[in-house]
Amino acid sequence: IREDTVLRLPELSLDPRSAGFPPGHPVMHSLLAVPISHGGKVYGRIYLCEKGEGKEFTEEDELLAKSFANSLSMVLENAREMREMQQAQQHLDYLAHFDVLTGLPNRGLIVDRLRQVLANSQRHGRKMALMFIDLDNFKGVNDTYGHAAGDELLKALAGVLTDALREGDTVARLGGDEFIILLPEVDSVQDVATVAEKIVAAVREPIRLPKSDHETCVTVSVGISMFPEDGHTPESLMSRADVAMYHAKSVGKNAFRFFTTSQNLAVQQRLRLEFHLRQALARGELFLEYQPQIDIQSGRIVGFEALLALDQ
Repeated sequence: IREDTVLRLPELSLDPRSAGFPPGHPVMHSLLAVPISHGGKVYGRIYLCEKGEGKEFTEEDELLAKSFANSLSMVLENAREMREMQQAQQHLDYLAHFDVLTGLPNRGLIVDRLRQVLANSQRHGRKMALMFIDLDNFKGVNDTYGHAAGDELLKALAGVLTDALREGDTVARLGGDEFIILLPEVDSVQDVATVAEKIVAAVREPIRLPKSDHETCVTVSVGISMFPEDGHTPESLMSRADVAMYHAKSVGKNAFRFFTTSQNLAVQQRLRLEFHLRQALARGELFLEYQPQIDIQSGRIVGFEALLALDQ
């Protein structure tokens, strides 16, 4: 059956390859079997049987059956190619919208989802919240256990975050050890704080990494921005949740913080300072000053303190 050859048997019952017929089956005297194949791969066969005794299939019959089999093989091959193209397209669509490691929505999908939620919240006058989550000391896990363990931890963390959410909330991975959670409908800041507390507590529990044969304890820092108080666009809400997350890290990590204007001012001041320092470095305006350290009793210079000064 699997061979890509034509069988034309004039007397089927006398052929040693025939196993006979099951009870009650009509007697077949001759057989024509033509493979339905493409590129050496056999999809099936067309079987033609002649009941009349002494009747045989001719070469003309064989040519006609082959032509029909070739048409069928082209249809089947086209269907296979279409199926492979659909599967490839589905895979590309998945890669375009989901994170390969964790299976969570990626940045593109969560931003699109955020735009939809914002539009709906504006239309109906509802509040919503956005959480920016960063894993504390993820580099330490990678350095201690290896990058494979780090990947395993990120997958486990994705599950922990998903389990901690309410129905209708969405968690996505931005990349690295950064995640975003979208809370479409919230009644108050306290509702958001309750979810944030649950997330921080859930992540704090020991996480087993079966493949690496390790158990580790990690924490997260969570920054939160609210609509409409903190912004009306995906970019503004994500930026301000990011600012709040860094503030949570600055107060000791393993915590959550809501965005405030003072946090934004602190970030702006830090960015301005960084900009001016880069300019000073490029212009050669930084120089060392040595301040002497003097022994009070003897009046002798016992050392120097090096100070980096800015000449503007």
